[in-house]
Amino acid sequence: IATRRGVENLKQSLYIRLITPLGSYLGHPNYGSKVHMYLGKKNTEENATLLDIEIERTLKTDGRVTNVKNNGHIIQGNTYTASFDVYAISLEQAFQFVVSSSNAGPLVLLDNFNNDLLNN
Repeated sequence: IATRRGVENLKQSLYIRLITPLGSYLGHPNYGSKVHMYLGKKNTEENATLLDIEIERTLKTDGRVTNVKNNGHIIQGNTYTASFDVYAISLEQAFQFVVSSSNAGPLVLLDNFNNDLLNN
């Protein structure tokens, strides 16, 4: 098992926080997100916007994160993809955090994602 350091550690921690249902850890009732409530729902602009808001809120709950910028989302058929710039205490520059989900699948973290539609 490999350990993660630096940006990769933070990305992994943020991803785990996103896929953990809010309140599921008894000792940490504020840990997690409500992302699971949106997965499997119809891909509409309203649901995508609500999911954007929940992802941004959840990313900001990590003490190492100083700011999050939503770069937008794309809905293509049954797939939702969103990009966020995450600013952290120990980093001089933001890193891109991109997640995607299909109607029938879980939320996945995309690494090294580059799509001009998401870059403003």
